[in-house]
Amino acid sequence: MNHFSTRTAQRLAAFSAAGIFDADTIAFTDELLRLSDALDAPDDVLLAAALAVRAPGQGHVCVDLRHIAEHVAVDGAAALPWPEPSAWQTELAARATLITSAPNAPDTPLVLDGPRLYLTRLWLDEREVASALTARAGNALRIVTGGPGSGKTTRIAQELLRMLRAQPDLRVILAAPTGKAAARLREAMIEALQRAKASAEEVARMAAVPSLTLHSLLGMRPGQLELIDAPPPSPLAADLVIIDEVSMVSLPLLARLLRMLPASTPLWLVGDPGQLASVEAGSVLADIVQSPAAADGGALHPSMQHLTSQYRFGPDSGIGQLAAALRSGDAEAALAVLSSGAPDVHWVDPEASDGERRLSAVHDQLSAHATRVVELASRGEADVALREMLSLRTLCAHREGDHGVSEWNRLVERSLALRAGDLWYVGRPLMVTRNDRELDLWNGELGVVLRSGGTVRALFPGRDGRARLVPTVRLSAIETVHAMTIHKSQGSEFDHVVVVLPPAGSRLLTRELLYTAVTRARTQVTLVGSEAALRGGLARTAARASGLEERLGA
Repeated sequence: MNHFSTRTAQRLAAFSAAGIFDADTIAFTDELLRLSDALDAPDDVLLAAALAVRAPGQGHVCVDLRHIAEHVAVDGAAALPWPEPSAWQTELAARATLITSAPNAPDTPLVLDGPRLYLTRLWLDEREVASALTARAGNALRIVTGGPGSGKTTRIAQELLRMLRAQPDLRVILAAPTGKAAARLREAMIEALQRAKASAEEVARMAAVPSLTLHSLLGMRPGQLELIDAPPPSPLAADLVIIDEVSMVSLPLLARLLRMLPASTPLWLVGDPGQLASVEAGSVLADIVQSPAAADGGALHPSMQHLTSQYRFGPDSGIGQLAAALRSGDAEAALAVLSSGAPDVHWVDPEASDGERRLSAVHDQLSAHATRVVELASRGEADVALREMLSLRTLCAHREGDHGVSEWNRLVERSLALRAGDLWYVGRPLMVTRNDRELDLWNGELGVVLRSGGTVRALFPGRDGRARLVPTVRLSAIETVHAMTIHKSQGSEFDHVVVVLPPAGSRLLTRELLYTAVTRARTQVTLVGSEAALRGGLARTAARASGLEERLGA
């Protein structure tokens, strides 16, 4: 670290000690100031620049000077010496070599747009997304939203079938944020066509439609931020582009997609705005749905289609009622469902008088399930072992700690009495953690270790409905998933999910996280957590700093 970085670190020491800035953020901020000839900037300007550098890594598009303590999301943030917002804004506007004030064309690394401070690339992306969506409103844009089981995939599959019948040569591209979601999209579209009694030729036509990760479609790597002076990307050769799981799409990805898509090419965006947002910057689907432009009379309203029917859960479904309560943040309604005795919803409160006994029963249930998978996989019963493995999953908010993935994985593996060092034990549930094009395995896909013909191999669902066997020596990016994070479960479905809540006060636990976890279940939910944890999670939303919602209404 050079002497400038040391000085920068000293000036930000109080905020670093609180856990807001790490060494990389400080070093990058220092370099940004040096290149902008702004090393002598006042401490408040330095703080704002560091927050803008930090923002994308936390999912924020910008820094909202009015809501800093809320968006930095660390304990004790409110007690730090934050500048007064209006005076701070005035001070930032005076730093011409570092910050451009909107709406001028930026020639600085930062842009100040009212009370929001952006990295210039993200400000340009946000403005471009708002402008392009508004320009497409009508025939060139459809935004289909709805909860799990609302018929989104069926609706778009039926409409796509009508289009293919009218235009057999229609060039269609399907895409989603992850490889698992992209593969599932095509499979779900094929299943929807089969339910609609489409011909074998029509189903085969759908099976031939490319289904890609969004990053692959756009020629980007996860986490990559496009350079401001990068050459314009090549236009997409398609007559229709359908993007699923748009709640997981970041602002930079959507901006690049709109940049590459000719204005006349129809774009369908499909997703559930109540689910978790992208791990990268932005919450574009939620911003769009909540914007004035999406309301009756707004510019985007003709393109909006919100599905409210429920085909997965029956009218008396406890899961359906619980999901609705969680989505709306209604703690009383959620607790009423959990306490109702509904056959498909079970609540294990570790703090209740019988909590320890009931928690032990959950442990026994998970161990029994893992043992069944081991037995089936040991006998080489591929399809049954895979189906059994996928029927139950434990979902955690945290990776580490007593309430995290690591501990719940260890809990199950201890019950299996494994031999020391037995990594590829038969029945081990697997999750792919990095795309492997050669093996046609995608980040997030689930499989199981199977004994087949005297050989131990990894078994994964096949694209054609038949399971695939892969030699374990060819797998490098793999995790054990008796339990997995709720974030990793997004886009998946299981018959039964056990949702493990962290203690009350965890900042990871939000309304969106709870809703996403519960809606992974098809037939049964077991929620392990205290009333205080549930109430705290529902009171906390995954607030992300962004100006898109307001910009769309401008």
